[in-house]
Amino acid sequence: MIDNLFNFVNNRATISDHVRNIWYYNNIIEKYGEEDACKIFTVFQYMADLRPTNVYHNIAEQEKLETILRTVCPELSISIDWDDIEMTEAIELTRKLFETPKYRNYLASKTLADKINYQIHTTYVDVSKESGNSGEIKKAYDLFTMVTEQTKKIYQEFLDEQPGMVKVKGRGQQIVNRNAGGKSKELD
Repeated sequence: MIDNLFNFVNNRATISDHVRNIWYYNNIIEKYGEEDACKIFTVFQYMADLRPTNVYHNIAEQEKLETILRTVCPELSISIDWDDIEMTEAIELTRKLFETPKYRNYLASKTLADKINYQIHTTYVDVSKESGNSGEIKKAYDLFTMVTEQTKKIYQEFLDEQPGMVKVKGRGQQIVNRNAGGKSKELD
């Protein structure tokens, strides 16, 4: 997993050497200018980073881009087609640069849980004997419970491989920068 694709200053991405050397990102800078490109790169970071330090890591993958755009950079001075091949390829590249086998496993499991949850949430419940669907909803809920439990296990494996994650006694974990020094505290 890459930690330094984008440099961050005041919660905004800045231009790094990596960005200048990667064709997709450099094209975005040339096309939209540095200020708007940095806002776009902030969106990319939030889309791809699944660590708990990212406030958007638990958003359903189907809703993530729209939520991030609405909350991070509604003030973009330009119109961007986020479905454009260049933008979708850049987002996909950002995800690939963050990937590890455990990242892919967790993302697949999280996406499946999100889809099952959406189906359960939006399905009309009919409990009549002739045309009822409560049995199918129960099966979907049981599947959701199993997938959710598996996702929790996979997520823990994903967290265990992250640099800076320190296990502490008790019920929680704390994220610390091992290079910064200092003492860890237990989280309740």
